[in-house]
Amino acid sequence: MTIATILALLILIALLLHAFNCADKDTADFDEQKRPDHGGNLKKRLLFGAIAWLAVSVAWLLMWPYGMEYPRFGFLLLVPMGFGWWTMCFRFFLNAMREKSWYWMGPALDDRGPDDSGYDHFWHWLAWVAGGRRMVFIHDDHQGEEVYERSYGEKAPARLAYITEAVLFITSLLILFL
Repeated sequence: MTIATILALLILIALLLHAFNCADKDTADFDEQKRPDHGGNLKKRLLFGAIAWLAVSVAWLLMWPYGMEYPRFGFLLLVPMGFGWWTMCFRFFLNAMREKSWYWMGPALDDRGPDDSGYDHFWHWLAWVAGGRRMVFIHDDHQGEEVYERSYGEKAPARLAYITEAVLFITSLLILFL
């Protein structure tokens, strides 16, 4: 097993444990009827990722002259690889801990509020756009106006997210190790 392979495995294990820990904290917030601080959590998670990536990048560059068989700047691929892996693991753990379906990504687009995840909101929006921006008649309101709602498949946001994240993860691994 090469040095780069060992580094990649250690990174994946660390990200898996970090995703589990973050999902556990968010689940505790939901259990206490508190909304997770998506903005604050994002800053903390990005800081963790940046520090971890910097540490691994320095190790990668220091070890490269001593027999690394992979591109000198292959550490750059750790960003999309880590992002894809962490987000898939985090969503899986969060939904499992909250006893939600694998595809749960918060309320539908028209029911989302300012406290809902912006990342999940993006996937809901993309699912609606990819589905042809369909609007479905719901009812007439009390002033004679028709009320419409955006329509897209319930599982579509998660499918798009998981597929995109998996492609990022697998493509980065393939480029790095092939």
